[in-house]
Amino acid sequence: MATIRITKKTIMEKTILKKTINTVVHSTAAGCIALAISACCFTKKNEVSFQPVRYTNFHPANKLSPEYPDHFLGCRVEVGGEQSADKARVDRIINKLKQSRQDVVLYFHGGLSGQDYMIDTLGKKLMQSMFEQASVKQKLYPIFLGYDAHPKDTLPDILSGKLPDIKVDNPEQAGWDYFKAQNKALMESAVYQALQEAFREEFGYNALISKSIESRELDWQSGAVNMIFESLNMSERKSRGDYELTDNERELLEDILAAEELPDSFIEADANKIASTSVDRLGQALQAVTSEASTEKEAFKSLNNKLQVELSKLRILRILARFALRVDHGFFATIQEEVLDEVGLGKVGKAHWDVVKLHAKQCFDEKRLGRYLIDELIKLKQSRDININTLSHSAGSIPTVELIKYLGEGESSGENRKGILSKVVMLVPAVNQAVFSKFVIPNEQAFDELKIYSLDKRSERSDKVVHDLLYSSSLLYAVSSLGERSPSLDNMMLIDQHMRPNAFPYDKKTYRCIAGEKPKALWQWVKPGQANSLFVTYPFAGEPKPPEGAASHEGTKYPWLSGDLSRKYLKDFGVKGAEGLKFEEL
Repeated sequence: MATIRITKKTIMEKTILKKTINTVVHSTAAGCIALAISACCFTKKNEVSFQPVRYTNFHPANKLSPEYPDHFLGCRVEVGGEQSADKARVDRIINKLKQSRQDVVLYFHGGLSGQDYMIDTLGKKLMQSMFEQASVKQKLYPIFLGYDAHPKDTLPDILSGKLPDIKVDNPEQAGWDYFKAQNKALMESAVYQALQEAFREEFGYNALISKSIESRELDWQSGAVNMIFESLNMSERKSRGDYELTDNERELLEDILAAEELPDSFIEADANKIASTSVDRLGQALQAVTSEASTEKEAFKSLNNKLQVELSKLRILRILARFALRVDHGFFATIQEEVLDEVGLGKVGKAHWDVVKLHAKQCFDEKRLGRYLIDELIKLKQSRDININTLSHSAGSIPTVELIKYLGEGESSGENRKGILSKVVMLVPAVNQAVFSKFVIPNEQAFDELKIYSLDKRSERSDKVVHDLLYSSSLLYAVSSLGERSPSLDNMMLIDQHMRPNAFPYDKKTYRCIAGEKPKALWQWVKPGQANSLFVTYPFAGEPKPPEGAASHEGTKYPWLSGDLSRKYLKDFGVKGAEGLKFEEL
């Protein structure tokens, strides 16, 4: 179903929403500010557009690497008695470490990776290009921990009809290939291309191509505000490059994001006008997409044409509000996110992401192989001097946080878990700020040092997940919108756009209030932008530009591309001569 819902609110909620909209449009600034201060977290609901997914039992595996059998483990595997084969593999690793002077690095892969890919492709290449180099091998023993995060591990059950919240046409054929085909067909459809072209024309986008990303954002912001004002029959603001929204305007935009149905102010304005506005024209183009999309034919049968138009118009207003508030993820990526959400494909992505987080949590549950491994490493650490490090890429930051949580909880129960982890390195982490703040900062005694390496904002915006037209911007933007919650509320991640204490609108209390975010404690702990910051953006300032493709979400996991980044974290792990290492894809 369409994820903007026409719902029955309580009389009180509807009255408050109407009053807020009308106050924003018609009242004095002082009155609006008073309303915002008094009612911010009480009048606006933190909406999540996807219903919770009910999981079936996803069965983990513990596959063996033919080349490196003692370096790859499935951490979700349930371990049995003392003689189980899985425990025996861990015991063999521990015995190897007892006889060496190596430190350990636990590698957690991203959310589009599975055991086959790690064993046969990425993990094998990382071993050959980096960990098998003499100076690295002398210092580090890598253990790749798989947690069944590839869509091939999750989508068959999600799309097969076993989960009642998600329906597809042919359940017996559902899976990763099905999802890619559906997504690709939508993105390449004539109606979707017409919608993108309609946005181009309304914004005069072609005239902005030569401008920098920052300049484009300001133009999108001013254009979006003008379109919203025009749809209310209000006088347009003049386009100008650098201005701040007034409190009235920001409140109006936040109300649009919080609305579950088209606010009366827009319906009344629509009834009084003669000519169609930009919002009307874009809404008609979006309606064509949702009417033609095969995934939505059934959902729209029960809705009359008027409701279809209102749903489409509200979705367009939400897109414009994101541009106006500067919580968009790029011009085309923002449109794509909202359309995927509108036609139901976004719900599939959300379901996959929920399963990834569930699998990450299971790694260190009782009687799981991940917990058995870390407990044995703790025993080893008590008998010899060994550093236990972690290296994660993207979603691998989630099981890393679960590990820190497990170690921290152990110390609170009286066990001595202080400093069990030496260096914790997160590459382009996909864990959200709320989870990080809840489980890492209070348990910082579990590790000695932590470093976060993220792409700078320019690189995030320039990055593209181009495989089969999956997504037209950095993957972490898709995670913060489609994966984490409603696309309209831009859940805050550990990315450059969300880690700037002085960046609009995240510096505004009213926006943080509606989004349900409390980043201040995290910002104070990480110290972004300061010399001693735990948060470092890539490409590195003041250093030579890395090769093409290196400063991308995918490129950061390949040492042969982002060699300067790999040398940084290998130095963090204490590898001698790390600065002079070179890597080749083998």
